[in-house]
This record gives sequence, structure tokens and C-alpha cells, in this order.
Amino acid sequence: MEGLKRGSAEAVDSVRRLAHSLRGSGATYGFPEITDCARTVEEASEADLAARALALVQTLRSVHEGGRTSRLSILVVEDDEEQARFIVEALSAPDRDVYEARTAAEAQGVLEEREVSLIILDLILPDTDGRNFLVRLRERLATAAVPVVVLTVKRASQAKAECLALGADDFIEKPAGREALRAAVEARLRSDGGPARELRRDPLTGLPNRAAFTETFQRHRPGIAPASEPVTLALLELDGFSDAILRDGPAMADPLLRRSAEALARLLRPSDFLARWGGGEFAVLFTRTDPSSAVFALRKALRALALEGVAFSAGVVPVMEGLSLGDVITDADRFLHSARDAGGARVVSGADRMAAPRRRVLVAEDDELIRLVVKRLLEREGFEVLPYADGGAALQGAIENPCSLIVTDIRMPGMDGFEFLRRLRGLPEYSAVPVVVLTSLGSEDDVVRGFQLGADDYVVKPFSSGELVARVRRLLKGSRVGA
Repeated sequence: MEGLKRGSAEAVDSVRRLAHSLRGSGATYGFPEITDCARTVEEASEADLAARALALVQTLRSVHEGGRTSRLSILVVEDDEEQARFIVEALSAPDRDVYEARTAAEAQGVLEEREVSLIILDLILPDTDGRNFLVRLRERLATAAVPVVVLTVKRASQAKAECLALGADDFIEKPAGREALRAAVEARLRSDGGPARELRRDPLTGLPNRAAFTETFQRHRPGIAPASEPVTLALLELDGFSDAILRDGPAMADPLLRRSAEALARLLRPSDFLARWGGGEFAVLFTRTDPSSAVFALRKALRALALEGVAFSAGVVPVMEGLSLGDVITDADRFLHSARDAGGARVVSGADRMAAPRRRVLVAEDDELIRLVVKRLLEREGFEVLPYADGGAALQGAIENPCSLIVTDIRMPGMDGFEFLRRLRGLPEYSAVPVVVLTSLGSEDDVVRGFQLGADDYVVKPFSSGELVARVRRLLKGSRVGA
């Protein structure tokens, strides 16, 4: 400010650079008023620059001293205009702002400009699956602790467990009544604590959250940390936690989660970075530790927790240079599945030679090339795959060969995928088996019809191989059906 008063060109450049930095980071860390004020400084003429800069200093001082607005804001991510209007009208109040977004991209734009107190999220969006957006929300520091209420037409059984595991705070099926929607939102707003929440902490367990873990991983991954220091990652899941959520609801399962988090934090070393990953899952980053030492530490913790009536399954992998966090988590998740399939209450790493049963997946797809690609992809992940070229043959194959999961196209000769799905859900043995629709039909009517007939997931071609595998594993993780 002193330099501006003297007319220093260097001060002008410096102030604009600072404003540019604050404009980009303010809203990201939950302070949209800083972003708005910094924008006016960066775009101000030289004649107005001093006055605008003074206003920015005052805004920074006000935020630092805690003089922030108490208005609440809600972001509604819903592509159906009529449904969005209903939600906005139901949730509008004098002390809050309600923003709308029709796509995930629009929602991301709002979140870059504004701090929100709560998000209402539909799972069926034009540009992405809502669950993918939910994962991104939990990995982004500014939205890691924002309550998310999922509002969707999907069947509640599988989708609810999956969304809660991915970090949703509540799950409501459409059509939702006005009062039920208001009550759910009010409860979340009251329990959240508003803008004062800790962005890096999981509010339930007090542990670092997924966003904080992602940040820590980036600092310690090979290539950043000294090459001589090994880094190991473990993914843990409390045995029986998903069943407890479905049976008793999140509120009844929360005490188990808190007790387990406290015990794990006490049993692991202070240098072991423990975070809540989502649902009943925890992630641990072991710095300066090889996989065998990490396995030893986790098995010791498992024995201690058994005395308190708590058990977990875990997968342990080394963090190799060049791998992203998503790659490492996928590898750890594979070993976690092996631990669960072997009965749980165990820690599995690459050093273990376990003859875990191969889960059988049926693939109904008339395109020979895609059928071959999906078959090889799933076999590489350890699944036994039964491929069929039409719905009729697939239905007979499912009857003769019990399967853990079904992947089906819609456009097939003879019996199409919708009819195959309808008949499959009519069989008692397939009432709860997860079904993934993999098709080029991506209109909202087709997606809604697929879910209404009993699909658990809907993937539109062209598809990502990694995303398809992740969805298959997520569905099998929440499924109690084993074949």
C-alpha cells in the first residue's frame, strides 16, 4: 500500500500478482469473498487500484478475525428442470442461498466461485455418473467435509450402501416428499457446524479425511520423497460394517466407526498417516516402511482390536514411482478383496499366496470385440468370465451357472438387455446380484428405465477400462452374494 501511494511500478505489479493468487485460492479454501474482492483488484485501473487494494486488505482482516457471514448456501445438482425447481422451492429460506447446476461441470464451476454448506446430488447426470462426482468432492480440500445428500431414482439397496461408502451423508429416493426433504437437509445443516468446519478432518472420527490423505500422498510418493525411503499404502475395511449400515442405519454404526478409529490411531505409530477413506474404510500411508513391516504392524493392531470385538480386513502394497494414488488404491483394494473373500480378519499383501475363490461374472454383449475386451479386462483382475452374445443365451447361462455379477448390453439380437434384466430380476437367486448395464444408449429415459428394471449401475459407451473395473469391484464389495 505504501508503494502504491508513491506510484511505484514495482508495487503495482506486486499487488496484482498477490490479487491473482488470492483470486485463485480464496474460494478453493472456502472464502469466496476473498476471491470476489481479489478479482476487483486484479481488474482495476491504476487510478482505482489503491482503493481496491485497501478493500482487499480489509476483507482479509475481517476473515482472519472471524467476521464472516452466517448465511447458509445449498447447491442443487439436478439435470431435470422440474425436479430442480421443486427442490429449490422446498429448501428456500430467508437466511440461505440456493444455487442450481444441471451438470457436474456446472456444479464444479459454482464450487470454484462459492462456498456451499450442503450439496443435493442426483446420480444420473448428463456428463458423468454422480458417484464419480461424489468421489471428486471428497478428494477436493474445500468440499471434503461438505454434507452431501444423494437424491435419485436408483434402487435403495445397493446404491445406498455404495454412496454412503463413497462419502455421502444421506440417501433419499425419488419421488421425495417436501417435508422429508426439508427434514433431511435441516438435520445435516444443524450437525455440520457450517463454515467453521475443519476442511482436513472427518467430522465423525476426527481423523484426516480423503482430501488430506490425497495431499499427504502427493508429498511422500516416490520421486518426491528420497528414493532410498520406501513408502507403503494399506487399505482397511471394518468387517461387517456395510451390513451394519444396511441393517441398522448409519447412526447405529457410527459408534463402531468412532471406536475403531480411536483404537487404530492409538495402535499405529505417530508417523503412520491414518485417514478415513469413506464408509467403513481407512487408508494408512506408512513412510520409511516396506510392505513386510507394514503388514507386521497391521497384524499386531488386528490382534489388539480383536480383544475389543472389532475386526478388519486389509490390503497392503508398496507405492512405486510413477503410480497415481488411484493406481495404488486399486492395487490395495485387490488384496483387500482377497482378505474379505478368505473370511476377513486378516492382512494380505503381495507376499501372500492365497487360493482365493474366483468370482464369476457373466457378460452379455453382442459386439464380439467389446465382449473380448471386457472378458480379458475382468480376467486380468482375477474374475472368471462367462461371455454370451445375446440375452436369451445369457439368461440360460445365468440359470445354469451361479454368478456374482452381471454386465449386460441393451441392444442385442433376440432378447434385448431390458428384457434380460427384467427376467433376471424375476429369478429368486438373482434378486440381489449386482447388474451393470454397459451400453451406447445414454438418454435419460433409457438410464431411468434400466434402474427401474433393477440395474445397479449404468455405464455409457465408450467406457474407461479402469472405471469399469472400479465399478465392478465397488459393487462386489457391497454385495453379500458370493458365487
